[in-house]
Amino acid sequence: MKSVSKTLDRAFFHHARSFFDVATIRRVRGHFDAVEASHRPDPDNDRDARAVRLGTGLDSFRFDPFWYDLWRELPPASRDMLGPFTWVIFPVQIRHITQTHQLVPWHQDIGYQRLLGSRAHLRVITCFVPLEFDPTAASTLEFAYGHSNTDSLAHTAEGDHGARIAEFVPQSSSRFSLTMGDALLFGDHAIHRTVPGPDGRIDRRSFEFRLVHPDDGLDGKDYFDLNRGRFVRLDGSERYHP
Repeated sequence: MKSVSKTLDRAFFHHARSFFDVATIRRVRGHFDAVEASHRPDPDNDRDARAVRLGTGLDSFRFDPFWYDLWRELPPASRDMLGPFTWVIFPVQIRHITQTHQLVPWHQDIGYQRLLGSRAHLRVITCFVPLEFDPTAASTLEFAYGHSNTDSLAHTAEGDHGARIAEFVPQSSSRFSLTMGDALLFGDHAIHRTVPGPDGRIDRRSFEFRLVHPDDGLDGKDYFDLNRGRFVRLDGSERYHP
C-alpha cells in the first residue's frame, strides 16, 4: 500500500499485514490480561456504567501508557505506511466485547468526531489492532465498498451507540482474515461495522488507535509522537515520561 500521505482518499481501508511486532503484541496482551481484572467500574459513575454496557475500557484502564509500547517498536515499513500521520492520540480506545448489543452498527468515524464538537480533530485515521491469539476466530470489522471519499453521511444515535448510518445497505462489503500482528488501517470516511467471527463468536479484545497530522493537534491534548518516541502536547510540553 502506498503511504496515506499520497492519497486524499478518506474512505480508504487496508489490511496491514505484520504491521506490529508479534512479540510486542504478545507482551501487551499479557499486560492486558494481568491488569483488566483490577480495573473495576465504579457503580456510581455513569461513564463507567456506559463503558461496561459498550464493552469499552474504563478510563483507568485506557490511561496506561504501556499500550504505546506497540508504537515504540513499530517496524520501519509500517511507520512509512502512515506518512504524515505521526501523532497517535492518547488515550487509546480499548474494547473487550462479549455481547451482541456491543457490536457497533454501520458508521464512519467522522460521525463520532462530530459528537466531540470543538474537541474534534480535522482528520483522523484509525489503526484497529486485534489482541486475540487467533483473530480470525473472533469478532472483527466489515467495510462497505462503493462510496466516495467525499461522502460524509448523516448519522443518528442507536441505543448506547452514539452514531450510526440509518437504514444503510452496502453495495458490497469486505472482511479480512487477520493474524496476530496484523492491523486494519482506515480513513474517517470509511464505512464499517463490527461483526461476529465466522462461527458467531463475539469475544474480542482490541485497540483502536487514532492518528493525526501534527498540524491538526489540539491544545491540552496528549499525543504519542512517532518521530520522537515520546508523549507530547501541541505547546511542546511533555506530560508522560514512561
